[in-house]
Amino acid sequence: MRPSFLKSLNLDVIVEMVEMACRLEKWDKVIETSEILYECVQCLYQEQQYRKAKSLPLLTIELGHPLVYYYGFSHLIRGMAYQEKGKYEEARACIDKYAEMGWLEDLGEDWVEVVEEFRFLAQANGYALELLSGRVEVLTTYTDFLRENPEEVLPALDVILQATLRYELDVDELLKMFAEQTAEFSR
Repeated sequence: MRPSFLKSLNLDVIVEMVEMACRLEKWDKVIETSEILYECVQCLYQEQQYRKAKSLPLLTIELGHPLVYYYGFSHLIRGMAYQEKGKYEEARACIDKYAEMGWLEDLGEDWVEVVEEFRFLAQANGYALELLSGRVEVLTTYTDFLRENPEEVLPALDVILQATLRYELDVDELLKMFAEQTAEFSR
C-alpha cells in the first residue's frame, strides 16, 4: 500500500465500527469488519518492517493504542463472533492467534503489556470455549482460574449457565461459591 494511504487509516474508527456491530449482535458484520481491521494492521506492520529494513523513516501514525492492540483485538472480536455463531473451531483458531503475539517486532513501548493482556484473555476465552464445546471436564480448572481472577467471574457465569443448560451440568455449588462476588454487581 502507498504510505500516504496508510497514514490516512484510522484504526480506532474501525474498532468503533466493530464494537457497534457487536452491540447490535450482527456477528457476520463483526467478522467482516474485524477482518478489514486485521488487513489494515498487517499492511501497516509490513510497511513499518520494510522501512526499518531499508533504513527509511518510519511512518508516523496517530493511534489510540499500540499497533499490537489492533492485531489482537481483530482476532479477539472475530473469535467472539464465531463463538456466538456456534463455530467453535473458527473461534479456537482466533484465540490461538491472539494468545501469542510476542513474535511481532518493534511495536512500541507499551506492546509487552498489551501482549500479556491478550494472552490472559486467550486463557479465559479458551476455558469458555472448551466448556461451550462440550468439554465439561474443564469446569474444575475454569473454576480455579476464576478464583484467581475474580474480575472474570461475571462474564464466566454467563458461559457456565449456557453450558449448564446445554449439557445439564450441576453447578449449584459453583454458583454458591461465586454468589458473594456477583452480589457486589447488584449494588
